[in-house]
Amino acid sequence: MLRKALLTAAAIVLSFLLTVLGGYALYVLSGKSTESELGWLARYILGPTIAVSVGWFVGVVSEDYAELVTAIALPPWAFISILHFPACFQLSSYWREISLALINLSIGAGCAGWAWRVRRSRLTPNT
Repeated sequence: MLRKALLTAAAIVLSFLLTVLGGYALYVLSGKSTESELGWLARYILGPTIAVSVGWFVGVVSEDYAELVTAIALPPWAFISILHFPACFQLSSYWREISLALINLSIGAGCAGWAWRVRRSRLTPNT
């Protein structure tokens, strides 16, 4: 149980560290790209990439329940943008952000399950 709690905490920290790294990458690209292009990159490329990276990490390190650990670890990262969303936006924007967060959660959990199964199949000999 302690291992799962530590893995969850490590995955949360990893998701925020990757967000900082992605933010720096967007900062470097900001001189060459427009604001709408950077928003598109952050929302549709960087978000799923972070979810896949965290899912892969959890799947490789976890002994069992990789999808569940990822589903517990990713919501703080996935829903942080919704909590800081300005109130002047329309309700449809909130639904879009919630959908993207749920898609990123499912991508991360799926990647964790896949990585766990691949790791598990390589550890157990074929009989």
